[in-house]
Amino acid sequence: MQRKHLRALCEGAVMVALAQALGYLKLWQMPYGGSITFIMLPIFVYCARWGFGPGMLASIVYSVLQLLLDGAYAWG
Repeated sequence: MQRKHLRALCEGAVMVALAQALGYLKLWQMPYGGSITFIMLPIFVYCARWGFGPGMLASIVYSVLQLLLDGAYAWG
């Protein structure tokens, strides 16, 4: 049981890192903002593989990481 949790945690970390890296590769930049990327593909694969609970945790971790690294929050 402990090994399964450790495997899910490690795979979640890899999928979140892969999603963050894919966020910097844009297929198409729209003229008034926004872009088309494959950001959520690793998160969807992780959710389909491990279920709702670990998938939501990985999604929340990715959203906080994106908030801090991509400057989606106005600091001033």
